[in-house]
Amino acid sequence: MTDDDSENQRLSKFSRADRGAYSFGAPVAASPDALAEALEQAIRSGALPADRAPMRAPEQPPSRPTPEATHARLIEELHSAREQIRQIPASESAAPSVADVEILPPLRALSLAVSDPVEATPEPGSSLLGRASETLRGLKVSAAERLHGSGRVASHLAASGRRTAADIGTALFRRMRLKDWRRRRLALLSLVHRHVFDRHTERLLFSKTPPLEVYAVSEGEKGVEKEFVYRGPMPKKVLDWALSVLPRDLKRHAFVDFRAGNGRTLLLAARRNFEYAAGYAFDTEGCEILEMNLAQYPRSWLDCRDVRALRGDRDGLLIPPQPSVLFFPDALPAGHIDIVLSYVSASLRLDPREIWLVFENTGREKGREQMELFGRVPLPFAAKAKMRLFSPVRVAVYRTKTDKEEDV
Repeated sequence: MTDDDSENQRLSKFSRADRGAYSFGAPVAASPDALAEALEQAIRSGALPADRAPMRAPEQPPSRPTPEATHARLIEELHSAREQIRQIPASESAAPSVADVEILPPLRALSLAVSDPVEATPEPGSSLLGRASETLRGLKVSAAERLHGSGRVASHLAASGRRTAADIGTALFRRMRLKDWRRRRLALLSLVHRHVFDRHTERLLFSKTPPLEVYAVSEGEKGVEKEFVYRGPMPKKVLDWALSVLPRDLKRHAFVDFRAGNGRTLLLAARRNFEYAAGYAFDTEGCEILEMNLAQYPRSWLDCRDVRALRGDRDGLLIPPQPSVLFFPDALPAGHIDIVLSYVSASLRLDPREIWLVFENTGREKGREQMELFGRVPLPFAAKAKMRLFSPVRVAVYRTKTDKEEDV
């Protein structure tokens, strides 16, 4: 009895040491493990020799195992326990033993947990494997949601980009119309003439030319429309190209501007050697501005020394009795054009002579009876090419018909 007790105490101590050496996340003072109790019963019954005990107490406390090592060690211990149970003799296994009662249910539970670790829901305080699986599942769900959200954002951005590209294409197509390009080109030419070529002329004027307005906005059937309209005065370069068709010697000719404004066109024409140059104003204020600019303009820039300012509303219109160049600006109303042409045709019938007509913004003179006495004069090739490419305003030059031209 003493030997048996000593042997039982020895096995009991060995089993307790074995259980304390392999703690799976639980403290040493916890309740006995079912697997360890089954192994202890197997050793006591004599099925497993004591010298072949699979687990021994370590000499020093081991470090805390990782979840992967714990999982592998658990599987290895389960397989070892199953093999040892199968080797028990049939006489001993006929009656239900403690191993059958205490080992099989835990083995089934552990096998289920090992076979499907992701689907099993770990209880609080369980191993790190369950918590890791739950964390992994949460990360997968979060990654899937983020991927879906990024896909929706990408599709929205792609649709917005397509709409923006379509809007830009439509706007460019509208701006690339020939009418719009022509309007922008003429407006650019007007600004270049005013601020580049005519800048020095404007500096010499006491009363400056009003700001340039080249657009006229009107409402039509298609909505608001913008058109190019040049209201003058005629640029210096364009006037030189138009007057290039005149004879070089103009000493016997007179120049008349039927609405001189501030006198800019009149002073530019006075740089040629006309016998005299006259400009008409039709109110007191306009006549004072014209006289002031004529008085302040440097005479060193003028070849024509006789430059006059006339009042059309008070003194009437006078057609020079000599060969002359008559300028019809865009500011002259259409009714005044009829009156001036009537005076010119009556003067020609009394005294036939050479008269040149220069029209700014040509087209208003067409279809009038008085124009039957005049024929359009083509400009020189160089001047015509420059006028077509670089002039913001259309200009036409007419001259009285000769006897041969009237016969034709």
